[in-house]
Amino acid sequence: MTEYLLNLARFVSYNEKKDIFKELKNKDFKVSNDSWSYRRLIIDKPIKGKTYVASLIELKESFSQDNLNQTIKRLSKYKIKEIKAKIDRNVPFHEKAVVDRYLKKEKFNPNGEVIYLEAKKENEKVLVRIGVYLEERENNTSQNKNNSSQNKVAGEKNNFPDLAIESPYTLGEIGDFLRFSKTFKVKVYILTLNDKDSLENIQKFLKENNFDKGKVTIVKDIDVIKNNYEVIGFSMWGKDSLESLKINKKTLLIFGNERRGLLKSTMDKCSKVIKIGSSSEALRACQAASFTLGYLFSKK
Repeated sequence: MTEYLLNLARFVSYNEKKDIFKELKNKDFKVSNDSWSYRRLIIDKPIKGKTYVASLIELKESFSQDNLNQTIKRLSKYKIKEIKAKIDRNVPFHEKAVVDRYLKKEKFNPNGEVIYLEAKKENEKVLVRIGVYLEERENNTSQNKNNSSQNKVAGEKNNFPDLAIESPYTLGEIGDFLRFSKTFKVKVYILTLNDKDSLENIQKFLKENNFDKGKVTIVKDIDVIKNNYEVIGFSMWGKDSLESLKINKKTLLIFGNERRGLLKSTMDKCSKVIKIGSSSEALRACQAASFTLGYLFSKK
């Protein structure tokens, strides 16, 4: 029997979860609590159109691993576009290790699926389960069907530009940009600049927050990715106006942290540096990014 993992939205209380359980039972679902988390249910068929559904995952397999290579071998059976992992702290590997080890043997397939991988340690064994995000599968199918209509004008970019933040100083900054990634369906790059404090903050946030983090990549600095983009910086020292911003090709918008803003060395590598408004007061990175994305949305 196929099983589906129902991740409940964060606003669902314990009593509301019990009501949802009863509602599904009354609608002839086979439903049980998930022993891996109190915020989840296991059901026997997919469900749509409910606000309490944060995500729905078709579970493919569960097993206990002897080593990480065993898990990579299991993953190799699937066509994978992206791996999203939820791994407990006591497990002797993390999401980046899984992705890096997988990419040493395989390649991501743009026509593949987003794979869900969860691991926890129990009785000295590492338990793993693998599934497929149903929402991501449907979005991918829909995107392929509408691919021609999304590219009516040659060279026109119909979605939002990717984003980057340089050496985020606070956990709030990290969280804001992860939410941008999920909300606007864009990639977010977090630049560490080999800053130990910044890297520790990033790792702490990712460990303590288990919600879907979107497409986030951690890199050292802008040099790692600048050849893939037209890079546009944002700073109170910028000389260009927001009205000059045109998204005509693959574009990356980069913002500085709350402590010191964008580094001059980074600004020197941007095709332009934009200042929002005329105030001498600097905006926070999330404020500048929100204002810019709102401006781009209003132009569509």
